[in-house]
Amino acid sequence: MPWAWPAECNRHEARAYCAWRTERDAGGSQYRLLTEAEHVSIRDSSGAGSGSSANLHLSHGSSSPVDASLNEAGFGDATGNVWEWCENDFHPLDGFAPHPLYDDFSTPCFDGEHSMIMGGSWASTGDLASPYARYHFRRHFFQHAGLRLAASGEAAEGDEAEAGGSTDSRLLSYESATLLNEYVMLHFGTAADVLPFASLPASFLRFPQRCARLLDDWATRLNLRKARALDIGCAVGGSSFELARSYDEVVGVDLSASFIGAAQRMQADGALSYYRRDQGELGKQCVVRLDDISPQPPSSGRIQFQRGDACALHADGLGGGFDACLLGNLLCRLPKPAACLDSLSGLIRPGGLAVIVSP
Repeated sequence: MPWAWPAECNRHEARAYCAWRTERDAGGSQYRLLTEAEHVSIRDSSGAGSGSSANLHLSHGSSSPVDASLNEAGFGDATGNVWEWCENDFHPLDGFAPHPLYDDFSTPCFDGEHSMIMGGSWASTGDLASPYARYHFRRHFFQHAGLRLAASGEAAEGDEAEAGGSTDSRLLSYESATLLNEYVMLHFGTAADVLPFASLPASFLRFPQRCARLLDDWATRLNLRKARALDIGCAVGGSSFELARSYDEVVGVDLSASFIGAAQRMQADGALSYYRRDQGELGKQCVVRLDDISPQPPSSGRIQFQRGDACALHADGLGGGFDACLLGNLLCRLPKPAACLDSLSGLIRPGGLAVIVSP
């Protein structure tokens, strides 16, 4: 066994190893992968990584010992040997714009499904052998990639945001079962379940659907075409289903995998189950059905749900431009709301409509 050689793994295995090491060293460090910003920081001052001895350009024809040479900062293999999985999902840096001759390379991968890999491998040549190369793969892929452990207290999230707004830290709060149940009830629950107390105002019921109707009303008032609508931050899909009543095609986008999964289940099955909490952890398992939302349920076949980062959306990754766009209760939740607003001119066709609702 060549113990000084890198272990090559996919990102699931890399994260599992971090969890195992954290549990094994109970009471000690919390282990994780490096962020992109941290990986940049371990290069030497010249930006040359491990210098001329880096294992790049097929120079060894295989992996090599990780301790063969160190850069001036004291790190081995800051570039070359194997790519290194990062905590960050693939995301655009400030000022990013797709090249008109190659517009389908990066933008489809700003989807929360592709993780950053940094540093290049022994098989990297050309631009990918540069210490400044940023690359990405889906988490189950094997791509001459390994890992570098970082011991962390609370630094990861700040470093991650500094690196350009990775989706990982934002996703953590949106993937819990509790929040999913609450959103399903908000979007599809009956009035009796959502508002069991008659003394409270009922004006907030069906909030996602009312946002969608607001967009449709303005489109009608302005006599605009109703071919394609984009619902950014669609959550579990209540507003997207409502838009499908009047638009030929609707694309619903959200960062959360559990939200998009729930929307797709409602689309496929016409029903969703959720847990309604009544007091503390006590509650009841409920089922909501698309047919029960109104006597004339929306046409779910007109909708496409997909994951995406509202701070990094491009029309090319969404099938082209849109006649209308809804941002319901979204801007206040984004780390870079200006990036989302700046993208609207490229998402909405000239003369189109954007409706923004925010507290």
